[in-house]
Amino acid sequence: MHSKPYKILFTIPNFDTAGSGKAMLNIALRLNKDIFEPHICTISDSGKFFDTVKKSGVPVHVFPYILRGKHGRIKSLLHACKVSRFIKKNKFDLVHSFNYSDDYYEALACRLGGAKWVYTKKNMSWGGNGWRFRTMLANRIAVQNNDMMHDFFNGGNEKTTLLPRGVNTYEFKKIDLPQNLLKKEFNLNADIKIITTVANIVPRKGIEYLIDGYDLIKDKYPNTVVFIIGDDRDEYAQKLKDRIIEKQLSHKVYLIGKRLNINELLNCSDCFILPTTNLGEGSPVALLEAMAAELPCIATDVYGIRDQLKTLPSQMFQESDAKSLAVKLDWLLKLETEELNNIISQQSDLVNHNYTIDIEVKKHEKLYCKIIN
Repeated sequence: MHSKPYKILFTIPNFDTAGSGKAMLNIALRLNKDIFEPHICTISDSGKFFDTVKKSGVPVHVFPYILRGKHGRIKSLLHACKVSRFIKKNKFDLVHSFNYSDDYYEALACRLGGAKWVYTKKNMSWGGNGWRFRTMLANRIAVQNNDMMHDFFNGGNEKTTLLPRGVNTYEFKKIDLPQNLLKKEFNLNADIKIITTVANIVPRKGIEYLIDGYDLIKDKYPNTVVFIIGDDRDEYAQKLKDRIIEKQLSHKVYLIGKRLNINELLNCSDCFILPTTNLGEGSPVALLEAMAAELPCIATDVYGIRDQLKTLPSQMFQESDAKSLAVKLDWLLKLETEELNNIISQQSDLVNHNYTIDIEVKKHEKLYCKIIN
């Protein structure tokens, strides 16, 4: 019998975005403290979400557990030895990696340091020796959707566990706000309906298809606007802004940058779209949050989304296809109140029975016990 709680180290390169960091912190904070003692390790103390993590009460180690950039094997191996001493000194029983690259030296360091190692497979990248070595060195792999399990792990094996994301349903439950924050900030009429997406503003999220698809039906629904929430400071985001101007949508489609009050903004919205391209998702928490906030949702039929909406196929549309998006959005906007309430009820049941944060944490605890014991 283990006399002390098992020490679990969660590793993540940075907290530049809240998505993965928040998912990791949600697990760390909710682990049974009689059984597990969570710690967090990151390379840098930068990033907007770092302060939140620091104030959480979970011990945080700022340590270069992986090297930035590409390095030769000798330098990487020597660095792995350095990291192994850090693992051994702190007596970590298990390390759970939220580094989504194909780097495998962290796994090697944990092996040398006497700790078990598990990684979460989030994205759909694969191929090359990096992933092969990473998988070979892992004690277990937390796989986020069924397509990954099928395509990368031959349908599953003794190392793999299907472990999708969960959402804090209490945080994102429907609330009555005293005023609509988006309508006030952008001086919109009270009868305007708000279509929202929340995403990293990168090409694989398919935001250009949302803009083009909405453009096809905007005249039919003049009392609607689109809000795109996410970091809008890079070159791709500028191209989207240029596209909006070119299509004369400046007063209809708004890129409003990264926001922290996502739950409030979702509660200001009338429906939600996730237009991800064929590169797919791992287990898109933005869609779960929107469903928990009781927004009727539509999304592309791609990896990750397909898992979450498998019982609601009528709410999916073809990826990278503005016309398909326009048809599905038109369908959604035409629905009567009773039909919308039925969709919302089905979505709520789906989330509450399969994708709550409590379900996710219990699955992680079960996985950790299997690895350590």
